[in-house]
Amino acid sequence: MLKTELFSKLDADQRMLVEQNIYSYKFAKNSNIFQGTQKNNGIYCVKSGIIKRFIHGVENRESIFDIIGPSDFFGHRVLFTREDYFDSATSVTEAEIHYLSKEFFLQLLKDNNRFMEAYISLLSMESISYVQQVQIMGQLSLKERTAYALMYIQSKNADPNNMTVAISREDLANFLGTVKESAVRVLHEFKDKGWLISTGRNMEILAPEELKKISRV
Repeated sequence: MLKTELFSKLDADQRMLVEQNIYSYKFAKNSNIFQGTQKNNGIYCVKSGIIKRFIHGVENRESIFDIIGPSDFFGHRVLFTREDYFDSATSVTEAEIHYLSKEFFLQLLKDNNRFMEAYISLLSMESISYVQQVQIMGQLSLKERTAYALMYIQSKNADPNNMTVAISREDLANFLGTVKESAVRVLHEFKDKGWLISTGRNMEILAPEELKKISRV
């Protein structure tokens, strides 16, 4: 069962219906889940792993606008429209994703007012979060944005005590809105201060309080 606050609003019979209609898919690292312009056909929820959501910008470069983890939804913001997905989603790590069809999910909303209210609340909170993130990314320096991004991505781990940040330097740069070389330069500064170590593409945060202080968030 989807262990989220949203689905806790369902009664026992509806939860059983969800169990009968949910599909689970496993994705290897760097696997495409859906692409922009693909038909809007359902709602996804992360069971495990980290997912990046992005659009393609100038020269087809990825512009990553969100990193999501366990219990986060995606693909749901266009459910009430006839539009295709506006973004793309790719697994950053190995991932398991739950899926419910558009028709089934919309029927759940129609049949349960508390569920509908919880879904509207979810959309509202996401909108507030996106506005705050745009403000952060637009006003902070690159060093401050990098500290914020590292802590934000770490927060998506299922275990809050897991200080590993599993993201490539290129993806981090695309999330920060900068070039890879600039992102790497800031990461080296953090390593030199003893705040961060790296093994391959994974980084481990050693001084979270220092990064939080720098990010001013």
